[in-house]
Amino acid sequence: MADLSDISNKFAEVEGVQTAKLEAKAQAKREKKAVIGDTQPMLSALSDMSSFLKDVTTQREKKISDGVAKYKPLKKRKARAEEQSQNIATMTAVMNDPDFRADPFSAISTHLKLKFSAPTV
Repeated sequence: MADLSDISNKFAEVEGVQTAKLEAKAQAKREKKAVIGDTQPMLSALSDMSSFLKDVTTQREKKISDGVAKYKPLKKRKARAEEQSQNIATMTAVMNDPDFRADPFSAISTHLKLKFSAPTV
């Protein structure tokens, strides 16, 4: 019987080594993506935010039940098409921006800092 437990322990070791190699290979593959890079740390951070999202969801449900939440009416087809063309133009400009191409995370964080630190009129 001792032989079976030794075999299962060795099998578990080999399985662990193989899993580690596969994970390292997968991480290297994720890091090769040009714009995005390795998103695994972000995905793990998202699981940490689940409690925050639950709080936000319950607050929103409370507002809806209180009748406070207001829904926007749908836009007309022409307005939606115009908005879509503006969004496409903006995204094209962002993708062609040399700062964004060099370091997307830095460009986005700079944009957000400027957008939310500016005084509203």
